[in-house]
Amino acid sequence: GRRKDAKFCSVKCKTDNSKGKINKNNPFITNKDKNKSWRQKARRTMMKKYGVSNAWMLAKHHSLSKPQKEILEHLKHHYKDYTVFSDFGIEKSRKKYKVDFLIKEANLIIEFNGTYWHCDPRFYEKDYFNQKKKLNAEQIWNYDNERKTFLEGLGYKVIIVWEHDYKTDNKQVLNTIKECIDGQKN
Repeated sequence: GRRKDAKFCSVKCKTDNSKGKINKNNPFITNKDKNKSWRQKARRTMMKKYGVSNAWMLAKHHSLSKPQKEILEHLKHHYKDYTVFSDFGIEKSRKKYKVDFLIKEANLIIEFNGTYWHCDPRFYEKDYFNQKKKLNAEQIWNYDNERKTFLEGLGYKVIIVWEHDYKTDNKQVLNTIKECIDGQKN
């Protein structure tokens, strides 16, 4: 016999009864043009706010550290005429990099390098092995330099903000960022 909670008596019955049925209340089926424009609007909004074109990429969006949040708030507050992206993906010739901050109109990338994650050379020797990244400090530095060179080759001005410098004197770091933005718009 049939289960009490089943909607159809068999798989064949379910298949036969579900083909070609359009629920008049389902806007995704009946209003295809509205649905298309809604999706386009959602893509534009996600691109403008988050620098991604789909929600799947948004789910991959990592959380910002406290200093990164402070820098982002500073940028959005002081540069309202600029489009500021955080954790923005840049792709060219099969190379993909996510940058911490992109100020589109100034063609400026700001990278926030953590002392541990990027093995700040002031605190780590070149053969220090970073357990989390499974790389030694010199390999991390080489990767970071290659990445910076690639981004500069695309025409971006790239500035590196070290976590230690920001924690020591954030006003000086924010002033350096301001000078770079002002220099890029001229």
